[in-house]
Amino acid sequence: MKIRSFIDVKTLLFDNISIKQTIFKNTFWIGLGEGISKLLKLILLIYVAKILGAAEYGKFCFAFAFVGLFTILTELGVYQIMVREFARDKKKGRDFFLAP
Repeated sequence: MKIRSFIDVKTLLFDNISIKQTIFKNTFWIGLGEGISKLLKLILLIYVAKILGAAEYGKFCFAFAFVGLFTILTELGVYQIMVREFARDKKKGRDFFLAP
């Protein structure tokens, strides 16, 4: 598909025409979203470092690393176990998500 005008670009990025085009479109939008997200995180971290100063920013980073360590330890394999159990018995999945 040759891109000759703005209409062609719009069709390429917003319409599902073929499998290859859909894969390209989805990859493009995911990549764009990830790039914007990382850029905003970088800007936010620079801003926080400027506001807090060196010592306070060090404490801030230490706190995030400490929380991140416990997050990793608590999530070890839980998602995979849930998927396996819900795949075995559909009733477990319904009970889990509908429980008050």
